[in-house]
Amino acid sequence: FWNFVPHIHTPSGAHLDRYMIFNGGRFAACEHWHGSPNDFDHTLAAASGVGVLGEALAIHCLAADDAGEPVENPRQVPAYKYSRRYGPRPPCFARATRLARQVNGAWWLLVAGTASICGELTVHAGDVEGQTVETLENLDALLAAAEDKRGASDARARFSSLRVYIVRPDDLGVVRDRIAARYGEIPDIEFAQSELCRADLLVEIEGIAEL
Repeated sequence: FWNFVPHIHTPSGAHLDRYMIFNGGRFAACEHWHGSPNDFDHTLAAASGVGVLGEALAIHCLAADDAGEPVENPRQVPAYKYSRRYGPRPPCFARATRLARQVNGAWWLLVAGTASICGELTVHAGDVEGQTVETLENLDALLAAAEDKRGASDARARFSSLRVYIVRPDDLGVVRDRIAARYGEIPDIEFAQSELCRADLLVEIEGIAEL
């Protein structure tokens, strides 16, 4: 899922913003669709959620006949287990989804929006370079976890496509350079300016990897 939330940080009640309200609705929908939150560890799909201009909420969905397999990042608390510091209901998504069938002879991993979060806390607040490096560490850990789940810990996953959300346009050069230093040339990479789900985040990266 790709969730584009207008005015994502707009105050929406006592100690609440619009993203927290959105998460309440998403939690209710996931609970209705999947059953108990105890089932979220093997049912939730990868997702991104960012702020956009305008007034319309837009939700894009990629679906298949066969359910994918969720993958979590060992460096992070699963998003659906976040504490109430991030709202009455946690954001419901998996860190990544591995497709159930090969595409063009490769196993694909759809990687959710990933940011500078360790455990459940934002790290390197105000430091775009530090946040970018931390985000890349999280992406590498997620790829390794996906390889481990399929019993191929000696294999090397690689990204074939990335979308990078940045809050401040002037940070583009730093973010682009850190990504190039880590991953080299990626065939398909897109940069977009956007507000992110937390006001202290400056960069978020999603993408497609081949396992």
